[in-house]
Amino acid sequence: MRFLRRVLIGTASVITVALAVFAAALVLMRVLGYSAAVVMGGSMAPALPLGSLILVEPTAPAAVSVGDVITFVLPDRLITHRVIAIEHDDLGIRLMTKGDANDVPDPVAVRAGGAIGAVRLSVPLAGYVLYELQGWWRAVALSIVLALALDTVRRRLWRVRAARAHRIAPAVA
Repeated sequence: MRFLRRVLIGTASVITVALAVFAAALVLMRVLGYSAAVVMGGSMAPALPLGSLILVEPTAPAAVSVGDVITFVLPDRLITHRVIAIEHDDLGIRLMTKGDANDVPDPVAVRAGGAIGAVRLSVPLAGYVLYELQGWWRAVALSIVLALALDTVRRRLWRVRAARAHRIAPAVA
């Protein structure tokens, strides 16, 4: 029984530390201005395979060069494609983009006014893990909190029983 309790407490401790490190990394990422996204399509394969986790840094359109991989906002989704041309017109900078696996460039150019970020890091398959964690993190966190609460109650009951046993124990003369 003690072995099982130690395994459970050890597992809960490891999961708690892992979640704390993950949360700290997310906070640090936000403080530094980065955001994360999961690649949900195959248009950038093999450079960014499906399920990759990408780290995106906000970037001014003037700082983007041909060949950079950028993430930009469309009305209904995020797109991550490579810049193939930069044009200047009366309205400002236009970035022509294309997915590496696509045969033709994107039909609409990215305007400088749109939210643009440069992809700084890609971790293949990590997006699948993040996607699954998003669905299960509440249940895992609740399980950890319940386990810690139950352990606290168990320890208090043990202390109360030990104190009673100590008071009732016969005095040795």
